[in-house]
Amino acid sequence: MLICCELTLALDVSVQAAVLNLLAEFQATKQVSYILIFQDLGIVRYLLDLIAVMYMGDKLQGEIDVLYLFYPIAVM
Repeated sequence: MLICCELTLALDVSVQAAVLNLLAEFQATKQVSYILIFQDLGIVRYLLDLIAVMYMGDKLQGEIDVLYLFYPIAVM
């Protein structure tokens, strides 16, 4: 398991893409799990199958319906 906090925040777009592709490749070939802490939901959508939204230390449940509508991925 790998924990990443704003891993690509200060990177150039091309370097961001290279890092994200490397993470996706590791996920596919090495069966790596990630805990990602990101504000960019596009990155979250690109890498993850399941998401949980945290707010002030608590996992949100009913409040994430809007997020699910805009990002059609499975929500924990």
